Amino acid sequence: LLCRENGTETPTTRPDRIQHEIVSSAEAFCGEVEAILDQTEELHKLVSSVTASDDPISAYNCRPHLPTSLVAAFEGILGWFVLKAKELSWMNRFAAESGSLYSGNAERRLHRLKEAGGLTSRRVREHLVRAKEDIIMLGTTRGDSERIIIAPIGPEFLAACLMSSLQNSVPAPGAERKLDLVAHYRSRTSRLWFDTNRKPERRAFVAIHALEEELEALRVVVASQQHLLRSYQRLLSPLSFGSRTTDRLYYKERKASFNLENKCIRRQQRRLAERDKALAILQRKARTLRDETKQRIEILDEGHGKAIRVFTIVTLFFLPL
Repeated sequence: LLCRENGTETPTTRPDRIQHEIVSSAEAFCGEVEAILDQTEELHKLVSSVTASDDPISAYNCRPHLPTSLVAAFEGILGWFVLKAKELSWMNRFAAESGSLYSGNAERRLHRLKEAGGLTSRRVREHLVRAKEDIIMLGTTRGDSERIIIAPIGPEFLAACLMSSLQNSVPAPGAERKLDLVAHYRSRTSRLWFDTNRKPERRAFVAIHALEEELEALRVVVASQQHLLRSYQRLLSPLSFGSRTTDRLYYKERKASFNLENKCIRRQQRRLAERDKALAILQRKARTLRDETKQRIEILDEGHGKAIRVFTIVTLFFLPL
């Protein structure tokens, strides 16, 4: 400021625009750090609530797991701080130095640093979310036991996993392996298509009609499974609770557990949607196969009718001779 009042400039003089950009970048960085700090405090409270014990000896021996996602988040935070420090350093240099060549080089470096910093920040948040899921899933491991104690998971999550397992597991008749319904009916449709193209017959309509009925029944079953998951999802959602009639502590715990339960339900819903889409494609193929088989049989019948008429005319004409 003294240099500006005296009418002179030094290499440390910053334009107002770049000064404003530096302050804005630092404020945005502080806001992101506060958000990440809230996530880490939530993880700390979660681990503290899981590992709490009245016995000081057992509390000392009780150590929470260290998920790899939490280690990756810590490494990402360190890298993010380094990238932000480099970014602010280059902004200071860009403000102090002059020259078009240097300015262009500094702008390119700043752009790359900002992109790398934003990507690292998003990855840190993803790692922290994954670390929360890992802590909820793993619980704690005690030094005197080799088993995993799953504390925060309730029966709601186990019921969602059980429903997903039952909907995905179809035992094959007479075998111990599981049956993939989509692959089974895809193979059956291909085999029926090959047989009807090789030798179109009227009795093929019976097999095609049976295939269409089974595919329609499977789509009805998938629709009922999707309805079951949607109903269970609404039942578990904290938004469906009445705030005046629900215990505040239970509402808070239900809200924290619903994220993991909702991901399990959404994952199964995507599987069912893909299964229904595959069955719909097979249903359209079966309908197309029925129409094409009908056309082939009509063409063959027309050809046979012409041959019979020609044979009859020739026979009636030459028979008296």
